[in-house]
Amino acid sequence: MQWGKVERFGVVYFGVFWIFGACFVAEVLATEKKAEEDSKIVSTELTNKDCVKCHIDEIKDIEEAGGAHKTKVGCLDCHEGHPPEVMEGVPQMQ
Repeated sequence: MQWGKVERFGVVYFGVFWIFGACFVAEVLATEKKAEEDSKIVSTELTNKDCVKCHIDEIKDIEEAGGAHKTKVGCLDCHEGHPPEVMEGVPQMQ
């Protein structure tokens, strides 16, 4: 049996479609895996916005009578970190 032009075109079309489909599925799976891995990455870098999560009384005191602490000085300008990574408190003013 000989294949006609239509049959050959159908086989080629199906093969190309299958290859592109397989590549698309592989790309989607790789993207989903990367997204899952990226979602597991947690930043441990401390920011001034983290302090308010636990130090509510201190934030209230700063709002009431904080002076420069309200606008010009952030928590991390004096506090170098947070226990257990940094055990020292606030450095003494000179």
